[in-house]
Amino acid sequence: MGSNPTPGTKSIKNRYWESIEIILKLIIYIILTFFLKCYLYSIGINKYILFYVFYALPYLLIILDINIKSIKREIKLYKNKNLIEILILIVIITNFVIKKNNKEIEQIILEGYKYPYTFIPTITLLAPFCEEILFRGIILNVLLNNNQYLAILFSSFLFGFIHMNTLQFINGFIIGNIIGVSLVTTFSINKCIIIHIINNIIAI
Repeated sequence: MGSNPTPGTKSIKNRYWESIEIILKLIIYIILTFFLKCYLYSIGINKYILFYVFYALPYLLIILDINIKSIKREIKLYKNKNLIEILILIVIITNFVIKKNNKEIEQIILEGYKYPYTFIPTITLLAPFCEEILFRGIILNVLLNNNQYLAILFSSFLFGFIHMNTLQFINGFIIGNIIGVSLVTTFSINKCIIIHIINNIIAI
């Protein structure tokens, strides 16, 4: 007779699956807000305001989603077991749409570089803050309850993956490990944000 997994093992696996679910949802939110931003650009809404708002919006949505999910868990509402598969399908479809409109999207991304007063603060301040709150403050913190080394590697993989670019994935994975070790040794999210800020300033 095979041994059944203990409740603790199930709980650990669930944390990793939930982390993947969070990242897939974040990708979907980023894509959806990107298309909304493109539309608002086209009708003449202030680009400076949109640049800040639409960078932070996906992270605000995912944090809200996490809080709602916590409430649902407490009142034991039904959880869709096929959610991961559905999210993966949505990501594939939306990425296909993006590839079909690749030239227009590249042009809009390049437009962001023309506005240093929004681009530089976003990359050096807003991005480190939003990303560290999610990846180290939430995801890594939850995973650390089990194997610290595996938790750092896995959260760093997710951090690299979210950049959806091979070169940025490698850089994200490396810096993610460095920042992860910083969190484990200092227990300070502020220091994680500072390291991230320094990394992004050097990269510009």
